[in-house]
Amino acid sequence: MLNLPTDSRDSGHAIYTIYRQPKEYPESWVLRACEILGDGSGRRTNVLYVLETLDQARALVPPGKVNIGRSEHDDPLIFESWA
Repeated sequence: MLNLPTDSRDSGHAIYTIYRQPKEYPESWVLRACEILGDGSGRRTNVLYVLETLDQARALVPPGKVNIGRSEHDDPLIFESWA
């Protein structure tokens, strides 16, 4: 598991997205966090985990987040998101 420094300021206004085999990590699952700003836009944080399994990625999603699945408009590499 690759774990970059995390931003521990999860104010609850973040979406966690799980990616399946992105080109940067073609053998892995990736969990990234995006902070939701006051205007509704998003900004990536420095939360990035590279993992071997989907279960490992899900285990790192902070408690209280709800699986919102994915949108048909999402990048095909997005497996699911948690808000």
